[in-house]
Amino acid sequence: MIIKRNLNNMTSKLPTYPEYKASGIDWLGDIPSHWECVKSQYIFSLASGETINGEDFSKGGLYPVYGGNGIRGYHDKYNLEGKHILIGRVGALCGNIHITPEKSWVSEHALIATPLKQVNLHWLSSLLETMELGQYSMASAQPVIAASNVGKLHIPIPPIDEQKVIAAYLDDVTGKIDALIAQKRKQVEDIRAYRTSLITETVTHGLNPDAPLRPSGIDWLGDIPQHWETSKLKYYITITNGSDPKLEGDIAVYGSGGASFRTCGEFKEGPSVLLGRKGTINIPRWIEGKYWNVDTAFDCKSINDYNLRFFYYIALVFDYDKYKSNTAVPSMTQGDYNNFILPVPPLAEQQAIADFLDAKTAKIDELISELTKQIDELSEYKQAVITEAVTGKVDVCDYKPLI
Repeated sequence: MIIKRNLNNMTSKLPTYPEYKASGIDWLGDIPSHWECVKSQYIFSLASGETINGEDFSKGGLYPVYGGNGIRGYHDKYNLEGKHILIGRVGALCGNIHITPEKSWVSEHALIATPLKQVNLHWLSSLLETMELGQYSMASAQPVIAASNVGKLHIPIPPIDEQKVIAAYLDDVTGKIDALIAQKRKQVEDIRAYRTSLITETVTHGLNPDAPLRPSGIDWLGDIPQHWETSKLKYYITITNGSDPKLEGDIAVYGSGGASFRTCGEFKEGPSVLLGRKGTINIPRWIEGKYWNVDTAFDCKSINDYNLRFFYYIALVFDYDKYKSNTAVPSMTQGDYNNFILPVPPLAEQQAIADFLDAKTAKIDELISELTKQIDELSEYKQAVITEAVTGKVDVCDYKPLI
């Protein structure tokens, strides 16, 4: 990748330190001979934040409220002054690292690291991220990291002036990488928006830009080609609910959120379109081959000469918000779906539209896949740069930022 090669040019010429010594820590390996390696409890103390009710921070305020996975909301009070490193203590992302602003509220789900000696916070946060502290959580329904376990971990400590240099180096290099990642994420976002608009335009207006249009009478459809008809979904698509599998096997089981890790010996045969019934409901899925769906996903088949692939593309741009329940777990009923109004072009035109969108979206998806791969590679490269610097595998003291 050209971008990665350019980034490599920024760091590949960095020297190593003249002398190293064994750290005695497997993950760390050798460290520069003048660095220390001590338990983290001698560098910083750890304490949990304070309990706060969800109602308090959901109302908003000036000060961010940190939980186990980062910022949860904002509050009009704070319980921590000055910048501190936080370690997520509870939750799926426990072990994540954040640096607080000057004033914040930290809940009991995060650990506050208070330095016991002079350290550079940006250097220390980069080191802690490299250590992937989540791996030290205790196995339970809700993963938890004990402060005592973190305190026993050995960490490499450069002199404070060197910590500052490493932090400045990482700010420069990772800032450039983050800018590239943000640029590519924006490209992915724009391409996905274009994909949606292309599908919407095509399934509502067809392939002939000169076709005369007429009002459909349906908000989400707008104007449609004059020769198209409209109809309720139930006259062209049959919908059946799913159920829990009773047998074990090697067939993928789908719910509203996609394929689960469960498998079963019972199966249905595709092609089929699965529509979510509750939870994340606006992610239609095209299924081929053998599958099973549980009761959070509806199974859709075509009747009366309606092209199922054409229906799949329509389902991608349905106005679900108009129909789903306004509850803690949004849901759709079979009746809701049955009363959707579908455009009904001639069958040959349905097929032509489906073929056109298959070809166009395949190219778009390929581009998105390539950009996503580049983002992943840049993220991996960023972590490698951080790890090399904070563990002393390269000497950045004489690094000169490139303009």
